Amino acid sequence: MSEVEPPRRKEAELGGADTVSDPRLPASVEPVGLVATRPQRSPSQQQLHDDVKGALFSQRPLPVRPEIGKVFAGRYRIEQRLGAGGMGEVFRAHDLVLAEDIALKLLPRELVTRPGYHERFIQEVRLARQVSHPCVCRVHDIGEVDGQPFISMEYVDGEDMAALLRRIGRLGSEKALELSHQLCAGLSALHEQGIVHRDLKPSNIMVDGDGRIRLADFGLASVADELREHEIRDGTPAYQAPEQRAGREATTRSDVYALGLVMRQMFLGGGPLATERSGSKTSAEARLDPGIGEVIARCLEAEPVERPESAAAVSAALPGGDPLVAALAAGRRPSPDAVANARTVGGLSIVRAQVLFVLTLVGLIALAVLHSKRSVLGMSSELLSPPVLEHRVLEVLETLAEEDRGVRTSILSYDDAVLDDLDGHGIRSTEVLADYSAFRFQYRRFGGLAALPLAAEEFPLAAPGDLRVVLDGRGRLLELSRVPAAEPPDPATELPTEPAEWSEFHRQAQLDPSTLVATEPSRVPPIYADEVRAWSGRYGETELRIHAAARLGVPVWFSVERVQSPTEVVEEMTGIKAIAILVVMLTGLVLASVIVRDALSALRGREGDVRGARIVALLTFFIAFADWVLSISLLSTMLFVFWIPFMAGLAMMSWLAYLVLEPYARTHWPRTLVSWNRLLQGRWLDPMVGRDLLIGAFSGVGYALLSYVSTREITAFELESMLSSGAILGVVLSSVPLALGLTFLVYIALLGLHRVFRVRVVAVGIFVGSVPSLLLILDRPSSFVIMGLVVGAGAALIMLRYGMLAMAFSMFVGLMCASLPVSFGFGAWWTSAGLLTTLLIATMAVGGGWLASSPGRVVQARVRSTRT
Repeated sequence: MSEVEPPRRKEAELGGADTVSDPRLPASVEPVGLVATRPQRSPSQQQLHDDVKGALFSQRPLPVRPEIGKVFAGRYRIEQRLGAGGMGEVFRAHDLVLAEDIALKLLPRELVTRPGYHERFIQEVRLARQVSHPCVCRVHDIGEVDGQPFISMEYVDGEDMAALLRRIGRLGSEKALELSHQLCAGLSALHEQGIVHRDLKPSNIMVDGDGRIRLADFGLASVADELREHEIRDGTPAYQAPEQRAGREATTRSDVYALGLVMRQMFLGGGPLATERSGSKTSAEARLDPGIGEVIARCLEAEPVERPESAAAVSAALPGGDPLVAALAAGRRPSPDAVANARTVGGLSIVRAQVLFVLTLVGLIALAVLHSKRSVLGMSSELLSPPVLEHRVLEVLETLAEEDRGVRTSILSYDDAVLDDLDGHGIRSTEVLADYSAFRFQYRRFGGLAALPLAAEEFPLAAPGDLRVVLDGRGRLLELSRVPAAEPPDPATELPTEPAEWSEFHRQAQLDPSTLVATEPSRVPPIYADEVRAWSGRYGETELRIHAAARLGVPVWFSVERVQSPTEVVEEMTGIKAIAILVVMLTGLVLASVIVRDALSALRGREGDVRGARIVALLTFFIAFADWVLSISLLSTMLFVFWIPFMAGLAMMSWLAYLVLEPYARTHWPRTLVSWNRLLQGRWLDPMVGRDLLIGAFSGVGYALLSYVSTREITAFELESMLSSGAILGVVLSSVPLALGLTFLVYIALLGLHRVFRVRVVAVGIFVGSVPSLLLILDRPSSFVIMGLVVGAGAALIMLRYGMLAMAFSMFVGLMCASLPVSFGFGAWWTSAGLLTTLLIATMAVGGGWLASSPGRVVQARVRSTRT
């Protein structure tokens, strides 16, 4: 048999011939029918092959390589050769200028003269410099000396993951989990910039002496959209995803596949899994934590759409990751616990917390000044305290020889007609308040207790012994109405009597009898009488009309009223108002259609937060009950049998509404519920809760200031809420459910608009525009339109940037500032209520700032979140 000599030509050895004899066969064997073919290569691989072949046989001079101990590029002393790869050779060098160790990566000799690879070398630096992350190797600069391009980068004092695994086999579970999170974080930093690594493998992952990793070697990295078809297969085949090996695509999910292979090696050891999953588990996989094994299995799915969408989603799904991100990445509705345990600390720096607190305090001072100048209380220094007014009533009754007996109650309120004038109906506020008080103190005595109404002022004088005395804020008598206690005599036996004497009534009303002029009566007495009188008089410049009535010579009615100039208010359906109504109606219909459908779907799936709904229902019932206890009186005591079902029904409605609407919010914008859910879980000291508390105090005070500056209206606070500390606390408590209700309305409105229009900017714009439209519908002045735009924009910003809890605190503080005055001292009787309000808001700001900026709290929250 003839001996076949293997080919000697260099071209054949490098694959240049199409058909060659197999040099591995024995010389005595004739390779009958065996044809050696050149392996298939991608265009870029073939070009690299041709370039290497050309460099070897064209006799072109190659760049001089750096030598150990020599200075390279006039700056770097070469210390050690670290390794080499397909796209470069790496040396450890000492930077003589900066006096620190760095790593130098040099383009291989055979690629130096190749323009395409020189450009790729530059692209590596360009992409690497876009990423700044502790788990990504930093690249400093690119240079060239004597025709040799090089890259200077961070030197990692350690070894690559491949060498580490060869040395120890596999990592411990805790260390492998820690490094997996770091690797996911570094890879996520690349993906956020739109960069695909394409060559993720253990040899490209450095582990430093502290056990932290650095993702390195961006030689094949590229922007996903700029990747050409012939470059898809570039990389290490053993770590390539199926679609990348097939040349279809190379995306971030392809990097996730390689990430799964690397994680598998870290946890289990061995080589990469080069083929698709077979569906069966090895013994090593059986010993792996089920949660980790499931994550790795999902990363190694053959179809890209079945893998996690990003490295961040992989980190979230691992133990110690972010369960919220994991749920969203898996396309599931996150559970309330997953939302609360999201890896978000949410604290504030000490400087930011201090700035917000100072601004809140400045806002409170400004509110106190405005309240003293722009509120009815601040402008009416003549207002006597309720106890003094009640004592004054008793003096009046004693002077008029009227016995004080029976069930009594008193109410402090405003004169609505005076408030209308204060709102700008042609009379200057200072002139009105200088002559005629804006306050009314009503004293009621009940001769009978049958069928008591909800409000004493609405209770008619009907039973014998019923009495009503009305004083103004200065203690002047404005009205006295009474039903005689004795049975009315028979008209057939009535005896003639002398006319009633009214001089004492005039004196109690502080009227000068010499200025009174008798006129014809213009009002009918509310009580049966046989004598009616009328006079005209004045309080300073304010014209008065006085009426009186008597029965058998006994006064039963006396009334002093201010004569108002007739004003006619014509209601018109303007074009702007019609458009506002249309906008609000259409918005409501759209939101209702979207919200009801999604909410009912969640309710049918029993995905509501039952625990949170129970807490909200109990809180509603407790607040309603506490409000009843704090405002307890004879009327509320007798109506307690009606209050019980009312409070229970209110709590049930809160429970149902929360159960229906909360899953809708948790599905679409779950991160806005993080601090809210943490509060429901009892994590009162969480930094995010403190942050929202401070933000709420600051924005609530800002809203109150805005209402003063933009509208310039006179403020009339609710007087009943300031009569006692219990009443003040009742206002505070009742503001809680109202603030929550308004917050949920804002939240659902934003969510629904976003669901319909899909674009957040459009949804926010429509929401902001609907706020002034609603104010126009409510017949508010035009000045409220600008305020409505600002308030709507602020509400959207707080809701989307900080979440629902911050919005709820903001609403709560805003409602308190609208219901109670703000003051810093003790002057009039009502300033104590203002001081309590000020102290409460300031305490919220101080506590929120301390929680949000305390380093210990922030660290504790991070530890709790990590353990979860």
